Amino acid sequence: MKKFIKKVMTFALIFAVITVVIVTFDRMVLGNQYTGSYQASLLDKKERYLSINEPKLILIGNSNLAFGMDSEKLQEAVGMPVVNMGLHGGLGNIFHENMLKFGLNKGDIVVVCHTSYGDGDDVSEADLFLSTLEWHYDLWSLAKPQDIPAMFSGIHQYSFTSLLSWVQGNKERTPKQNNCYSRSAFNEYGDVVVKPEANKVVFVKDSITIPEIKDSCIDRLNELNKTISEQGATMLVAAYPIAYCEYTPEPEKYDEFESQLRSKLDCDVISNFTDYFIPSELFYNTKYHLSEEGTKLRTELLINDIQNWKASSDKTR
Repeated sequence: MKKFIKKVMTFALIFAVITVVIVTFDRMVLGNQYTGSYQASLLDKKERYLSINEPKLILIGNSNLAFGMDSEKLQEAVGMPVVNMGLHGGLGNIFHENMLKFGLNKGDIVVVCHTSYGDGDDVSEADLFLSTLEWHYDLWSLAKPQDIPAMFSGIHQYSFTSLLSWVQGNKERTPKQNNCYSRSAFNEYGDVVVKPEANKVVFVKDSITIPEIKDSCIDRLNELNKTISEQGATMLVAAYPIAYCEYTPEPEKYDEFESQLRSKLDCDVISNFTDYFIPSELFYNTKYHLSEEGTKLRTELLINDIQNWKASSDKTR
């Protein structure tokens, strides 16, 4: 038994030493390898976020926002600067929510547009997580203590990919021109504006589902709402674009989901989710990414929701 324990400890020590060597080489030699990638747009989003010192409208969610919002039009309609913080579903809801740690101004309005309310606090894609944060220390606040094991488990794959990129001379891992999954595809507001719409989504049975609701997510959002309110800002929840075709669940099921969401959340839910039924031919790449026409339609819906909420809030004051 002692020999076995000794072997395990020796293996753990060797593994730890190798990991330290890899991480040190990655930091000191390779450096940031994803500065031209899609997820590196977070650096620009954060810069805009911090540059606005007046009340602003902050959009929080995954790529359904990045690929489905005309923030300039939204800004003109609501009369507030808009920052689209939507990024990547693989990073998880809580990662996007943590972007608010960059700092809120009194009077800010935070609009949460999640596509699911059944998530936990775990990191589902460690390599993506690492390639997003890299050695940008100012982004590390987006990670949680419980993320460390997942990040540790993914460091070898991340470092190998970075090394391969470094050897090939593609230091910034910059995608080809006109690639919608690149940092250059975003505009100043945080919207993806490069949209090669050749890859239309083929919807099949069960590809469109009703979002799950779990108490863990609801509790976290209610706590977030409390924190936002204490800072003099307002949190709202709005709908995401729902592909409408023969495989879309019945409207009544979305009504039931919406009713449950309203009853569980402490903040206002400003959308009727069935209003966000958008023709399926206006989606591309994934079931949440909209074409230019789809983006225009979704933006108009959100503008209407926010304006209706404002009018209702003014009446109750």
